[in-house]
Amino acid sequence: MSFLNAMAACCVELARYPDACGYAEDALALADAALPAADQATLASLEFLQDACLATGRLAEAHDAAKRALDTEVAVHGSESLAAGRASQRLGAVLVRIGDATSARTALLRAR
Repeated sequence: MSFLNAMAACCVELARYPDACGYAEDALALADAALPAADQATLASLEFLQDACLATGRLAEAHDAAKRALDTEVAVHGSESLAAGRASQRLGAVLVRIGDATSARTALLRAR
């Protein structure tokens, strides 16, 4: 899974976003089959997937990845944790791109 995340990260850096989505999705499939939901590699895969989907205009998928990451961070670390705040900030950024200003504001205030 580390290899797939590394490939996703490289593809994001090279602006090869469709490839990054593929690697991140493959990493998530492996994680879902074999690892606990809160594994850091799973969370990294969700972030790579979110970034790549945003870059390619796949906003619904970016939203799903950001929401899943936030839900995982809250479940593991609690809603007041730094990790949950960061995940909420990332979700807010997706919501801004989607055009949902009200939900984006809520997510960003929660991150604060």
